[in-house]
Amino acid sequence: LERTCNFSFRISYCLLSYIGYLGLYIQNISRLFKMAFYAWHLAAALLVYITTVSGAPNIETRVIGGIEVYDRCRPPFSWMVALRMNSPAGPVTFCSAVMLDNTTLVTSARCISQFVGSSTSPGVAVVGERDLLAVDRYEQTIPIEGLRLHPDFNSDTYDNNIGLIRLSSPATFSSCVMPAARMEDDPDACQDLDTSCEMAGWGPYVEATQPTNSRVVRSSPITVYGDFVTLQLELARTSSSPPKGSLYAEAINTRQKACFFDWGGVVSCVRNGNIVLRGVVGEHNCNANPVPPIMVTNVRDFEQWIDACNRNWDSVTCTGNTV
Repeated sequence: LERTCNFSFRISYCLLSYIGYLGLYIQNISRLFKMAFYAWHLAAALLVYITTVSGAPNIETRVIGGIEVYDRCRPPFSWMVALRMNSPAGPVTFCSAVMLDNTTLVTSARCISQFVGSSTSPGVAVVGERDLLAVDRYEQTIPIEGLRLHPDFNSDTYDNNIGLIRLSSPATFSSCVMPAARMEDDPDACQDLDTSCEMAGWGPYVEATQPTNSRVVRSSPITVYGDFVTLQLELARTSSSPPKGSLYAEAINTRQKACFFDWGGVVSCVRNGNIVLRGVVGEHNCNANPVPPIMVTNVRDFEQWIDACNRNWDSVTCTGNTV
């Protein structure tokens, strides 16, 4: 995760947002005030552009994989699954996924598309994993039976960047292995600038020319932007729309960012006092200069497709490319 704006900007943006929302609830508000409210949002998004794209980032040696997770048996870490494949150098954890139920995982299409239509085995899912170099108490290694990419996934634009994994046998739930809690509506949540969120994965934790996994799960607090701010960020960066079904995010700690092997990592937020699934890490070019925002696949946008696949894995609605 790489921070793309400073703390004072975030505070200013939130204050301006709340002032605007307060104004919109005042009866008989003038059209001019409404226009001013939206202008503040646009100005805030442009400020992100100024501080990220136009300005040179301060790049230093830093921890990029987040804080080591010791208490694995709590959400969102109890939802996490490591995806492991064999290589000439031995087993490699190449991505993460999140448990939806005891046989279905969600991840990014970016993570599993390499195996779709290929003779290469997608490997195994390691449920209850924490330490990649040890057998954890609740660890279960389960072969992957099948994969589904969203039928409209675009590997060039990352539109609809979501995939599902079906396990060959059900995982056993425990206090350390649990399905993710679905996203909830919360009238008190800050939708435009959600600072209640966290990302976790087995990505690298040091800068290196050769990417290496963190041995244990690492997490980082992040800010997830809503649809409006995500759109403005992408318009400022590329004059185009963001990938369909994705939100942008940034690290709260300036010394952290997402990188290789973090794809499919869990992104959780707080709603109504509960930790819920916000999405999965879709893509992040951690070597770019300046570093772009993190793409977070907004799982809630795809709940109808996920439900259709759960009802019938081979249905027309669910079927895209398969293994």
